[in-house]
Amino acid sequence: MHLREIFRNCIESEEYKFETEFETLFFRNENNTRYYNELKNLTRVVKKSFYEDVSKWTGQDGYNQPYFFLPSHVCEQIDNFCIDFFEEEPCGTISIDIIDQLICDFNNSEGSISPENCSSSFFIVKDGIENNDPNEILIGLKEKVTKNTETITVLKGDIGEGFGLFYQSKNFNKPMPKFKHVSFWKKKNSKLKDFKEISNNFKLLKEE
Repeated sequence: MHLREIFRNCIESEEYKFETEFETLFFRNENNTRYYNELKNLTRVVKKSFYEDVSKWTGQDGYNQPYFFLPSHVCEQIDNFCIDFFEEEPCGTISIDIIDQLICDFNNSEGSISPENCSSSFFIVKDGIENNDPNEILIGLKEKVTKNTETITVLKGDIGEGFGLFYQSKNFNKPMPKFKHVSFWKKKNSKLKDFKEISNNFKLLKEE
C-alpha cells in the first residue's frame, strides 16, 4: 500500500510525520507500495538472555509480555542501563518498576532520526510458517538475527490494524527457508499497554 492509502492526511510529494511512543519520524511519501497497516503470519525473535532478564524482573515465564516486542533501540537502552547498574551495584537487584519507568521516560530526541533504526523487527517466512519446519525457521532466524552467536526463541502471530505502520522488504533473502524483514513502528498511544496487547496475539513457534 502507499502511505496515502493508509493515512488520509498524507499529502503526495511531502514527508509524512508519524508519532511513535519514543520519537517523531518522517517518511517520504514516494511511489512505494510496501507499507501496510496490518500483517499476519509474522515471526518475532526473542533472545534467551533478554527473556531470562525479563522473566526475573516480572516473575513470569511466558512470552506474552510487552517487553519482547519493544523496538531494538529501546531494548538497547535497557541493556545499557543494566550494564551500568551492575557495574555500580554488582549485588544489586533491578525491579520491573525501574524498567517500566525507564521505558516510559525514554525519548529519542536525536537530530536526524532514521526510521529503520527505531523499529521492532519481524520476519515473514517464504511459503508461510505452516509450510516450513519450525526447527528450520529457528535455525535460519538464528543465523540471520544473531549470526549464530546467541540462543533464541521464535514466536509467531499477527498484528492487526490500528497499532501502527509496517514496512516490508522487497525480496525474500537467505538463509533458508528465506525471509522478508518487516519493520514495525507502533503509533503513539499507550506504551506498554499496546505492546502487551500485541504480545497476546503471539505464541511460541520454537525454542532452543
